[in-house]
Amino acid sequence: MKKLILIFVLCFYNLQALDSNSADDSPSRILAKKIVKSLKISPLYEKEALSYLTDDFSSFLENGWFYEYNNNNSLSSTKVENSPVQFANITITNNNRITIYTYIYFPSEKQIQVMRRQLIPAAKDTVLELFEEMKSNDKYKINNETDNYAVYASKTTTSRTTYLVKDKSAMIAYTSLYTYSLGSKK
Repeated sequence: MKKLILIFVLCFYNLQALDSNSADDSPSRILAKKIVKSLKISPLYEKEALSYLTDDFSSFLENGWFYEYNNNNSLSSTKVENSPVQFANITITNNNRITIYTYIYFPSEKQIQVMRRQLIPAAKDTVLELFEEMKSNDKYKINNETDNYAVYASKTTTSRTTYLVKDKSAMIAYTSLYTYSLGSKK
């Protein structure tokens, strides 16, 4: 009987280790866990939120990456620390770009609103070439254009692309806004 109990216990722990939440110690999963905890997401939706957030930034944690993190508790004089609405702001820097995520969790709506901004320095010629390609893309409309920058908006999503060109430098900024509805993933 003791052997059966021991086998059952070992099998149970092995199955737990196979679970994606407990087995994956990748940097993106570790950061996602920190964010989920900070947002105070209900344990009922934790696994789903971890899946969304891990997928969000896993491709940006490369090439000597570093992150900075702020949330409701970051300012010593904050009055929103115990607010039901929680936010987390993560700036991920790697050798290619700066990516900034802002997560705002609305618990009564069970939604996480996400704003992602990518700032990518590039050669002036590359940015001008991409800008010319964008001008002919009928899925985007121009919001504003000056001698140094142009802002294009997607006609079907909340995505924006900004091209900035200076005398010797250039940058592209991509901005996206989207929502994760918790409890909807099967």
